[in-house]
Amino acid sequence: MADLLQIQVKHPGIALTEKEQKLIACLVQRICVHHLHRRLGRRFRIRPANVDSIHLVVHQTVAIEQGISNEELNDIVPDLVRDIRETLAWCDVVAEDIVLVAKA
Repeated sequence: MADLLQIQVKHPGIALTEKEQKLIACLVQRICVHHLHRRLGRRFRIRPANVDSIHLVVHQTVAIEQGISNEELNDIVPDLVRDIRETLAWCDVVAEDIVLVAKA
């Protein structure tokens, strides 16, 4: 059972403006909201993680009320990663390094 899901997308190594970085963060956030709301139907909060890194374009923490089981994580995470990767590819950003970490 996990209470937090941490989402990290490493910087693609190309020059991105601040606006482009914010757009990527918003897109990833919308994808997370879509998957979690549609599949879990539980309340959750998404916020920027406390640690900021120049190596990451996205570093967000999702706090899920009532937690999320390992089975639910196994169902959601692969689809979530695939959708993030495909969406960023449409924006000409290749996100090979998408990291999702579940914390109890």
